[in-house]
Amino acid sequence: MKGKAGHPVKVTPLGILYTRGNEQVKPVGKWLTAISLRLEAVEAPEHLAPPVDGGGFFWRGDDEELIPVSNGNALTAPWVGRAPDLLARNIQPGEPEIVVIGLDLAQAGGTLLFKTQAPDGETTRWELPRRTTGRGLTQVRSALTEFGIKS
Repeated sequence: MKGKAGHPVKVTPLGILYTRGNEQVKPVGKWLTAISLRLEAVEAPEHLAPPVDGGGFFWRGDDEELIPVSNGNALTAPWVGRAPDLLARNIQPGEPEIVVIGLDLAQAGGTLLFKTQAPDGETTRWELPRRTTGRGLTQVRSALTEFGIKS
């Protein structure tokens, strides 16, 4: 896939965690969801466009509606500010990074999409598992524990 400047970036989903939160932090939908991603620029420094720029990460469930990463209570999830995120992150060649994106979802599973900005408008898709699995979520789990949320 391509970053904001049009250079290739390798993006590999590593893990996913679903939680219903607690009285302090609840999803608007059914699940606060953290997805860990391994990012690496292929040939030149790059960054990934946020949805406000017309690209970015989105989720699609059974109803086919595209949900942006910052939907619902995703911005107030316990791991926000504690786990590395995509915001203004410059990705360097040969220096892979693991970041976490958050979503507030009505259902588990679905499809994670990354859309490049126009004029290309390319979309990359990953089918998501319906249960917590994978790696790259240690900081997310630590933050959940601090909030008294089992993961």
